[in-house]
Amino acid sequence: MRQPNRCCPERTVRSVDVPARVEGLRPFLLHGEAWVQLFYSHLDDPEQIRSERFSRASLPGDLRVGDAIVVFYLLGAVASIRRADPE
Repeated sequence: MRQPNRCCPERTVRSVDVPARVEGLRPFLLHGEAWVQLFYSHLDDPEQIRSERFSRASLPGDLRVGDAIVVFYLLGAVASIRRADPE
């Protein structure tokens, strides 16, 4: 049985974009495919470091520590990451 989303309970009932910042990137290979462990923090909660794994192809190119990103949550789970629009 799937556990309730303890990370972001307020995001479990809808889809939402959350501004965030890249805190770290750890590339690795899985069955010969390039993946990245992405560490990030929400701008409204910079002390909590979160992480997700993505295929390299699904992330914006040339992503670096400190870059502004937007995390798209769908029903409490991270669905995608995109680069934040420049201000």
